[in-house]
Amino acid sequence: MALCYFAKKGNLRCVSLLLWAGARPDVKIPEDDSKADFSDSCALEEAVRAEQLDALKKMQPEKYPERLPELLEWCSSDSAPKMLQYLLTLLPDLSVLPDSGSSILDRPFWRLGWAAEPKQHFGTRDTRKIDAIIDSIELLVKHGAKWKPEADSVSSARRYFRHLEPARILRVFTILKEHQAAEIAFLENLVATPTMRAHLADASKKITHLFHPPPPKPPEPAASKPEPPAEPPPPPSIAELRNRAESFILDLIRETPAFDFWKTELFEWLENKPVRSALGMAKADERSWNEILEFAIEKINKRSRSFKISLDAQRYRSYLTVTLLKGKEWEDLCKEVWGSLHPSCSR
Repeated sequence: MALCYFAKKGNLRCVSLLLWAGARPDVKIPEDDSKADFSDSCALEEAVRAEQLDALKKMQPEKYPERLPELLEWCSSDSAPKMLQYLLTLLPDLSVLPDSGSSILDRPFWRLGWAAEPKQHFGTRDTRKIDAIIDSIELLVKHGAKWKPEADSVSSARRYFRHLEPARILRVFTILKEHQAAEIAFLENLVATPTMRAHLADASKKITHLFHPPPPKPPEPAASKPEPPAEPPPPPSIAELRNRAESFILDLIRETPAFDFWKTELFEWLENKPVRSALGMAKADERSWNEILEFAIEKINKRSRSFKISLDAQRYRSYLTVTLLKGKEWEDLCKEVWGSLHPSCSR
């Protein structure tokens, strides 16, 4: 009993003397001792309740591991966070406990309900204290504690949240869900009543989204890279242009609808754009189509036996003349350009 008293007062000298004399800090005072002020308590519990961290360390609670869960239950974590942190160094994994630390979590939730009451029996409502209790809940679940109230205790557990701000309710639920520290169905029942839904207002949708997030959007297909523009074909060689020019001139003669047999010459105006198009010359091609035609005409004239061709070359418009040779007829020309008698050449 003396050790309980001095542990509660934080008297390290007397605690040390009593421990040296053989006092056990883990032994509880019998409950039937009506004269005792520390009935059903031990020195370790009294140091925790009184937030006497130095006295608790002096009694070396790590030597009594069976008492550590009870000490965590009595720890007033919101006002003595260092006490809670110290005890968690001695019992770092709360999931190994028979109830996975649920009884340890019950106490901060109970304190949370009282701290959230709008009318306090002593003092005024302190939001800093509320946030400190929520911090302690987060610390406990990070160390493996699971909140597992009985299924029929929904109504009593709901009282912890009825006066708590929606944003803080959302924070508590987020902590529990992220660490899988409570059943989702149980948390949903806590806020399923019309009163709680009205209290949550817009936060109700956020809680629903927290419990049942929408499926992730399928990844957008990678944007296909536009195909590079096709490279323009290389310009035709001068030899190819000369061959085309030869065919172009002979086609002009072949396409003459009828020949005037009283005349010995055939005339044709050649425009710049149609000639370049027929030869397949690009707009940017600066080679002279007149020179190309002149070379083709010279080649044709060397082979021709019935006609001669001449070109009056101008920049944008030229004049092509086909002249029958002396003693030749248009029929001879047709045979030569077609290689056989053409119907258009018949008399």
